[in-house]
Amino acid sequence: MRVSIAATVLGALLLSIGVAIDPRQAFFSYLAAWVFAASVGVGALLWVQMAHALNAGWMVVLRRRAEDLLAAFPVLAVLFLPILLGLRTLYPWARPEGDWSEPVRAAVLPKLAWLNAPFFTVRAFVYLGAWTLVAELLRRYSREQDRSPSVTLVTKLRTVAAATLPLVAFALTFASFDWLMSLDPTWSSSVFGIYLFGGGFGGAVGLLCFVAFGPLPSRVEAATREHSHALGRILLTFVIFWAYIAFSQFLLVWIADLPNEVGWVKLRTTGSWGRVAALLGLVHFLLPFFLLLSRGLKRRPRALAWMGAWLFAAHYVDIYWVVLPNLHAGFRPHWLDLASLLVVCGASTVLVLLRSRREPEMPLRDPRLAGGLVYEAS
Repeated sequence: MRVSIAATVLGALLLSIGVAIDPRQAFFSYLAAWVFAASVGVGALLWVQMAHALNAGWMVVLRRRAEDLLAAFPVLAVLFLPILLGLRTLYPWARPEGDWSEPVRAAVLPKLAWLNAPFFTVRAFVYLGAWTLVAELLRRYSREQDRSPSVTLVTKLRTVAAATLPLVAFALTFASFDWLMSLDPTWSSSVFGIYLFGGGFGGAVGLLCFVAFGPLPSRVEAATREHSHALGRILLTFVIFWAYIAFSQFLLVWIADLPNEVGWVKLRTTGSWGRVAALLGLVHFLLPFFLLLSRGLKRRPRALAWMGAWLFAAHYVDIYWVVLPNLHAGFRPHWLDLASLLVVCGASTVLVLLRSRREPEMPLRDPRLAGGLVYEAS
């Protein structure tokens, strides 16, 4: 807790100085950090929803740690406000029409009903409100089950989780269009929402591996090598899924070779950003893919924890690679990148720790827990 508070305060001070010195860098760095944290939060929410919807007993053992991550949504909603303050700095369509280039004008004018600041703000709070509401309902019913278990609560949890899956998924898809894709309104991709989902879900599972199996006090002592193996297989699945969507998006743009599509990809795959793209392919797919093929690694909880931390960090590199080329034509890391991460991740961790104190590490009265504890991965 002390480390998280110190990181938040230090990051806030540095970010305040950065806004005064270089506001464009500060807002772009902050957007990358915030979207990174929010996408991981939504990934954790989807994991909890699937745990209930699939009625998977083994997931019950690890579910409470994933639920803890959902506690960050209220602070993430508050931390979205600086992005609204920097709207004109971040998004070309939010600036006065006189500042638009001809390509931006041609792209934005047909979409003015969608790309305007008031409607953007309303949509953002609809997305954040939907995620926060679903997360709070699932957390509340799960903790109510600890106090007074009943079949009704099990049914309620499963119903809420399954019924709201489309809501959470659609909100994430449209949020990816609004917050990331509209940074360059001249470019579009129909699979961009799935791309963000793949990275965010993989990052969330990676963080869950580190929280549940790593060296932190949050380690789930009752979790076995079987649970590690099962979670490792999900991690491997989403390493492959993310790479598949990323390559598919690139391949379609490359084959079509249309002027209004190639600019976004060319900027990110040539020069110094191209080297970042190659690094991303290495650390987000190639190396973890071959390592996670090992059954032995997946059945070593501590090793899987560090692999999860690796992929959690790789997801930030991915978001950074999407956001920052809209500011710099070449890769230029900045101290404000670190300051933004300290603020967003530090504040989120503080709230998670505050709201998960003195709670059991597992939902002890869930009727599926007994079966989950003796789970054996096939």
